[in-house]
Amino acid sequence: MNLEEFINTDPNQYGRGNANIFYSSSLSGSDEVPVAPFTILGMSVPLTDLNGNNLVSPLKEVDKFKFDFGGQRVEATITGRQKKNTYFFFSFDPIIVNGIPEEEQGVRVEEDSEFVFFPYFESSYFNSDYNPFQGSAQTLLLNSVVQVVDRSTSQAQPTNLDALLSQTAQRAQMPDSSYETAGLISGKYLGAKLTNATTNFNVSKEALTRHVLQYGISGSEPALSFKLFDGSIHSSDADTNTIKGLSDSDRTKIEVYFNSYRQLSGSLLTFPNFPLTGNILYVGVEGSKDLRKAVDAKVYSIEKNRVYITDEDGIVTSFA
Repeated sequence: MNLEEFINTDPNQYGRGNANIFYSSSLSGSDEVPVAPFTILGMSVPLTDLNGNNLVSPLKEVDKFKFDFGGQRVEATITGRQKKNTYFFFSFDPIIVNGIPEEEQGVRVEEDSEFVFFPYFESSYFNSDYNPFQGSAQTLLLNSVVQVVDRSTSQAQPTNLDALLSQTAQRAQMPDSSYETAGLISGKYLGAKLTNATTNFNVSKEALTRHVLQYGISGSEPALSFKLFDGSIHSSDADTNTIKGLSDSDRTKIEVYFNSYRQLSGSLLTFPNFPLTGNILYVGVEGSKDLRKAVDAKVYSIEKNRVYITDEDGIVTSFA
């Protein structure tokens, strides 16, 4: 019998509660006697056991079988299953055994083999209390502290204000939490500290206020999008015309970075290719991949022939 024929053979035709096992082996001579070792490849299991118990739910969820076969205990790991009208066919990881049941009237039968299902579910998971469907979930636990604020009739003053003040208002459906998980408390309660020395957060009150007005935050952004241009950096008291008049041989060319953010140009929001007033300029740190702010400096752009003047926080205050 080949595999396809086996799959389509109902085990119930050999008796109630019977399971068929598909195995392969070599045959000896003209007698065609199976020769060890034998390889178990699959099994057909009826939907009811010998006592008439329904096995549909367990067979849908089972991952492994344990059963007796040829005088030894076998554990089979399921790799596939097919449901027929009155039985399931299961394919296994190949199992090597050295014995098979004795033959009786042309059929090899393992009498009273104990079957164990792993796992065993008496009812189907997909129609049970362990798998809630929409609308069937239980209500949330009530919070021991948080109360419900009733604003159904007034947004300005809760209608249950007296109950809230006396701590007798209805408790909110919000489970208690001790807020011990770092991911929950860091952003809201503990905050975060940046330790990158190259970002220079020692800003003056005036510069801090200006930066808050420009970007809506204090300090530098935790993640920056940079653009760069070729130029040179000079002291803040250097003459602008002299900087522009330097020859290529006299100029120390460097890459200058700035924090590019979208700005309105006409009716479009674009990312400018060169700094504007309010951008922060950065230059590389020699021998490192880090950047530092170009503070209190005049920074020249070769392509634009323009000098950017920065303050003590590296912010462009003007250009010429």
